[in-house]
This record gives sequence, structure tokens and C-alpha cells, in this order.
Amino acid sequence: MALEELAEVAKEGDKEYIAQKMGLWFKERKIDHFLQVAEYQDGRLYDHNVAKRVLGECIAEESKTGNLKRLNWFLDLPQYLIDETNPEISGFVSAYRITQQTKGTE
Repeated sequence: MALEELAEVAKEGDKEYIAQKMGLWFKERKIDHFLQVAEYQDGRLYDHNVAKRVLGECIAEESKTGNLKRLNWFLDLPQYLIDETNPEISGFVSAYRITQQTKGTE
């Protein structure tokens, strides 16, 4: 689905559907799809709260498996996609904050 088509879906008020698709794309390792939608016009295509919840679930799953490569990728996500209140990913959130502070001082 092209970004223009997704923009039409978003206009019709189905931003939750797009947020769910983002989680699915991440799980299917379709990272390019995910990033295109996440970054398109500052994230206006999807429901941010649903996306945070769905990505929090993905982060929690990856944390349980110990997949450091995938978790490392999450460290580069924009802050508005990280659910910092999710207790299941509190360890990741701490690492995320440290990484962001480190990037700010480089």
C-alpha cells in the first residue's frame, strides 16, 4: 500500500488500523514499511497511542527473547513512539533514555 493510499485511509479516520499494521510490519521484519509510515509527515497517518502500545508489545517480546540486534534498532525510534509508562519495558526505557542523552552530548 502506497503512502498516498494510507493517507486516504487516515483521512477516513482509520488511524488505529494503520497503527496495528505498523506493529505487524515490525513483526514481519518489514522495517522499511514501518519507517516510511512512522516518519511520514511527522506521524499523522496513525494513532500514536495505539502505535505506542503495539510497539511496546513488540519491545517486550524482543526483550524476552534477548534479541539485542532488534532491541538496538528500537533505540533509534523517535521518542513519541516509545511508551515510557509501560512497566513491561522499563529496562528498555532506561536504556533508551541513556542512549538519547548520549546522542545529545556527541
